[in-house]
Amino acid sequence: MTILDDGINAHNLLNDELLQRTIEAIKEDLKARIVSTRPKEKETREELYAEYQGVIKFEQKLKSTLDNGNLSRKRQGD
Repeated sequence: MTILDDGINAHNLLNDELLQRTIEAIKEDLKARIVSTRPKEKETREELYAEYQGVIKFEQKLKSTLDNGNLSRKRQGD
């Protein structure tokens, strides 16, 4: 696969309604679980926060891959 192919795939994933609903549902669930922890449950809260950050990183990586694909497409057009 090329960078351009990866960009196209990232675009498709970022525009996939089921994937986006799933990601949002996971983030909302994690936020609700973080908020519902008791003050003494620091370790649980940190684990949930780490999971939340993992979801954010996944989204960021897809967006970065899309941007790289767009840049590759523009360079090929030059």
